[in-house]
Parts: sequence; structure tokens; C-alpha cells
Amino acid sequence: MMQSLYELIMNIKGAIFVSLLVVWACAACKKTKLTGNYPGLAGTWIWVSGVSDGGSEKYKLDLLEKGKYKLYNGGDKIDYGRLIEDNSKLTFISDKLFHKGYFANGEHKIVYFKNDTLAIGSDHIFDFPSSIYIRSK
Repeated sequence: MMQSLYELIMNIKGAIFVSLLVVWACAACKKTKLTGNYPGLAGTWIWVSGVSDGGSEKYKLDLLEKGKYKLYNGGDKIDYGRLIEDNSKLTFISDKLFHKGYFANGEHKIVYFKNDTLAIGSDHIFDFPSSIYIRSK
């Protein structure tokens, strides 16, 4: 009787631990939805120019309403992740394994957005954008 009670308690502890782990994992994946303060930002954007960004006219950036992004070079997905609001700017956080994506270091932010123009840069360069994207038609 004691053995089965002990096993029951251990099974309950294990289930609670797994449940807490799942809740923590879901809460840790914070992202900012592209609604409310960011209307019109969701969509497909095409790279047009940049300064030391290694960009190409083949770059396509998909911003999803769920607060996620996908970056393509031609047909190859080269980065993906989520957008987090930081100091009133959206920051790209790569979900690529070992954070080796294009936006890997977490310093890339949307520094300017208006209708059909999107500028991505770093706060360390006095809000000077390193990449310019235009909305895909």
C-alpha cells in the first residue's frame, strides 16, 4: 500500500512539473502582435537598399500578424523568429537554432515605418537604418 501511494505521489509530482514547464515555455515565447499600435505592418516587404547589411534584391521579409517574421533569400528561408516591443520599437528576435540567423544578435529594430516603407537598423547607430524595405504589391 505504501509503495503504490509513493508511486502515485511521484506521478502527480511529475505531471505538475511537466505542466509548469509547458506553461513557462508558452509564457517565455513573448511576441508583439502586429495590431493596435502597428496597423498595416503585417505583410510582405522587399529589400531595396542597405548599408553594410549584406542584403540583396532577392530578400523578402514576411511580417505576420501573430508577431512573427520570416526572412527569405530567393526561395530559401534564412531567418525566422518573433518581434518584441522594446523602447517603443519592434526588435527582431531570431528563433533559429543557436541564434545564427540574419537578425541573430537582437540589435535589429524597425526604426521607421510608414505606409509602404520599412527601415531596419540598430539603436547603436543613432537610428540610422541599415536596410530599407518596400511593401510588396
